[in-house]
Amino acid sequence: MSKLFGMVLHGEVFRVEDRTIGDDMRIAIIEVKSVSSDEKGRPVDCYFDVRVSAEQVKQGLHNSYRSMIGAEVFIPVSASIYQGRKAYQQYNLGGFPVRLQALPPKPEQVPSSKVG
Repeated sequence: MSKLFGMVLHGEVFRVEDRTIGDDMRIAIIEVKSVSSDEKGRPVDCYFDVRVSAEQVKQGLHNSYRSMIGAEVFIPVSASIYQGRKAYQQYNLGGFPVRLQALPPKPEQVPSSKVG
């Protein structure tokens, strides 16, 4: 049994890896590096493996991420929880990366001037 829900992963594309399942089924894994923080506020690197289905590989969807290695992206995914011999969470690619240009620009910091 698996449960699906949609969300967006934010991070840096670390690597895109091609894989073959069985004799002829090609899939890909997009490795995403995200920075979180622990209970003391220290930064912690987290890595997520996003699975690209065989149909998406045929369409070349994974190549749009291959060109973004090292870039910050927002990736639409659906997460499933597999309840087999060992329960684990799997992220499945939901589509093309969300463009960062759609975000509002960060406000610039104004340098403080001397009052004299």
